[in-house]
Amino acid sequence: MKIKIIALVLLSFSALGQSWQVKKYLFNKQVVIFKERGDILISHHCFKTSSVPKCLAFSELSKISRVSIPANQLRGGIPSGVAICRYQLKGKVLISVDKNRNENGFCELADSSMIDLGSLTHQGLLNDKLKAKMK
Repeated sequence: MKIKIIALVLLSFSALGQSWQVKKYLFNKQVVIFKERGDILISHHCFKTSSVPKCLAFSELSKISRVSIPANQLRGGIPSGVAICRYQLKGKVLISVDKNRNENGFCELADSSMIDLGSLTHQGLLNDKLKAKMK
C-alpha cells in the first residue's frame, strides 16, 4: 500500500510535463526561494543535491491525510494544511509575503525544508482518495 501512495506523489511531479518554476517569498526580511510545479510549492532547499526533491517536505507527502485529522484540530476554522503541518508533520507554520505583497502559509519541518500549506491539503486529499480506492 505504501508503495502505491509514494507512486502517486511521484506521479504528481513527473506526469505534469512541466518544469519547476522559481518563486521567491520573504520571511522576516530574508528571501527564501521555492520551486513550484502543479499543486506543489516546495523550498529550494530540497533540490541541493538533485533535480528530484530530497527533504522532509517531500518525503512526508505520502504519509499525510486530510480525513485522519481529528475534528477538534480543525475547530474554529483552522485550515487543513495548518492541522496537517502541526499535528501530522510536527512542523511550524510560517506566513510569508511575495513581491506583490500576497500572503502565503508554509510548513517548516525539522530539516528546515518548507512546503506550502495548500500543497499539504491537496496532497492529503489525493492520498485519501487513493486509500479509499484501494479498499
